[in-house]
Amino acid sequence: MLESDLHEDEIIEYIGCSRSTIFKWQKKSRENPEEFLFDGRENNDPRTILTNDEIGNIRLMNEEFPFMPATKIRQELMLNCSAQTIRSVLHRECNVQCFKPAVKNKLIRLHKERRLEFAQRYLNLPEEEWRKTIFLDEKVFSTHKDGRALVWRPKNTRYEENYILPRSWNGRHTKCFFGWISGYTPGAICPVSRKLNSVGYLELLDEVFLPSVRAVFGDEGVINVIEDNSAIHTAHIVQEWWRNHPQFNRLDLPPRSPEINIMENVWSEMVRQWTPGMARTEAELIDRVNSAWESLRNKQSYFEKLANSMPRRLQKIIDSEGASINY
Repeated sequence: MLESDLHEDEIIEYIGCSRSTIFKWQKKSRENPEEFLFDGRENNDPRTILTNDEIGNIRLMNEEFPFMPATKIRQELMLNCSAQTIRSVLHRECNVQCFKPAVKNKLIRLHKERRLEFAQRYLNLPEEEWRKTIFLDEKVFSTHKDGRALVWRPKNTRYEENYILPRSWNGRHTKCFFGWISGYTPGAICPVSRKLNSVGYLELLDEVFLPSVRAVFGDEGVINVIEDNSAIHTAHIVQEWWRNHPQFNRLDLPPRSPEINIMENVWSEMVRQWTPGMARTEAELIDRVNSAWESLRNKQSYFEKLANSMPRRLQKIIDSEGASINY
């Protein structure tokens, strides 16, 4: 523009700068034309073009380490490009996107076999039978929130084993609760000690579980029961309690199978309804949990949908040959 026939006033009006700025750049262009044309702005190098081999190495690195961030890939492969360039390659060339990974328990072959056996055994149980089934569980509510990791993976692969992040139990927990539900309604909930043992669990069954179940079901007949395989639940004295109460048929839930216990979904729904950090004392925490529980009593259709989803869950376990499913 300085080399054109434009008048200074026209340049000032077009660019919006002062007359002294025009004078300064005119002086620089006369004294040192090469330096005048040099762009010394930071990060203004020409765009890096990766070779096919480098792109192939990025693809192989992602396939082997899908949790590795772009900055680490650049460092490991010693690439002369920005992390954003690697992200673009992952998007464009590798057809993967950055997602929050599913967090599931790690399953070995024996776990998958047990899950598959359970699914095949109870797949044809009628929905009405599932609605009458009682699901029990304990939940620790925490004021601590962990950050979520990211994983680079193709679409529709959230629950494939390579992209599942093993569950971490770190955190500052404050209070544990015991509760049960059916496909008709939430049953009872109560706070329990973190040091709950099998003797204390028997007291829960006698003093909380049994009276509340009778209040809901009366003399319904045999009722299926599902709970996890923690040491407390599988203790001899607890198993003896179930044998002494033949109105309950305890289904043998396979290990590491929270997707089969719909009580896990209820806990998650409760957590979505409240903010743990708002509870400053143990009493406030108990009140908030109880309030969230009671708010679910008006959502009978929610519990019916959970119970009715059991056949679909079991079918997905069969289809995945016992692997983790998207529930």
